[in-house]
Amino acid sequence: SINIVGGFLVTRRMLAMFQKS
Repeated sequence: SINIVGGFLVTRRMLAMFQKS
């Protein structure tokens, strides 16, 4: 479950970076 949560946070962070670009 930790891996799933970590992956979700990473994905959200990447999406945020793409939107900010």
